[in-house]
Amino acid sequence: TLKEYPAVRYRMGHDDNSVLAHMVLERLNAFKADNPTMGEGTDKARSQLLIIDRGFDPVSPLLHELTFQSMAYDLLDIQQDIYQYETTGISDNREIGRA
Repeated sequence: TLKEYPAVRYRMGHDDNSVLAHMVLERLNAFKADNPTMGEGTDKARSQLLIIDRGFDPVSPLLHELTFQSMAYDLLDIQQDIYQYETTGISDNREIGRA
């Protein structure tokens, strides 16, 4: 867990949003009951959890494929379906890996 206890906000107008928001809040309250210090800290601002439905933004699915593969190709340097990366192990030797 991230030790967060966010305020839950949802878009009104769809009953499903309200039902989901209340279910999530119940689960968060159960986690908070088990760990009372969750979400507390001197420098901690309370996070916000937004629950919205696809009707809020109907254009995004048309702009880009919503798959992990398309996201990986956008964010990583993948050449001919191969991703190469460098890593250092415990002994600080550099290794080149392929995935």
